Parts: sequence; structure tokens; C-alpha cells
Amino acid sequence: MHEWTEQAQQEAQEKIFRMAANDADFRALALRDGRAAVEEATGRKLPEGFKIRFVDPAGAHLTAVLPRAAYEEEELAEFELAAVAGGKGGHSTSGRGGGTAGSEPDAPAGLGG
Repeated sequence: MHEWTEQAQQEAQEKIFRMAANDADFRALALRDGRAAVEEATGRKLPEGFKIRFVDPAGAHLTAVLPRAAYEEEELAEFELAAVAGGKGGHSTSGRGGGTAGSEPDAPAGLGG
């Protein structure tokens, strides 16, 4: 079995999309059984346990990919490390009092006593 490289994935996706746009029977197969559609289009099997699902854009649908479960013990990806490093998304100070980590934020101007 050949490895699914990024290029092979891209080529398979383009072929599957082209076939699904032009062949009603193949489109129905892709919507019903994504694995079988990939295998039919490419002649290659997907890795065991790999899940694929195609959705039709007709109607009101939303497919949302959930974030990785917090209880999974994997290292953070580079983009995840960048998001939590160096104060990204942290609290800003108003310039009044300077604030330190763990201190109470200053009250907004015009509020309080």
C-alpha cells in the first residue's frame, strides 16, 4: 500500500470533486459511503480507522470540526504553541497602575466611587 502524501491527497480530492460534480451515481456513493467513493476514484484504500464524510452543500448545513480533546496526551502543534506563547490573547493594561499577572483589573473609567 502506498502512503497518502499531501500531493496524493490533493489529486484524489480534485478527482473526487470532479467526478461528484459530473456523475450522479458517484455523487450518491460519496454521500453514502465516503471510503468506497475514495477507493473507486483512486483505486487506493484509506488507512484503517480513517474516517471521511462528504456533504452536499444544498440546504442549511453546518459541519464544524471540534478541537482536539483536552484529555488527549499529545504535544501542541506549532500554531497552538504560538497561540499560547508570548502574551497572545492576554489581558492588556490601561496604563493606569500597570497591573501584574493575577492582580485585579482596574475598574473602567467613569464607574465606581
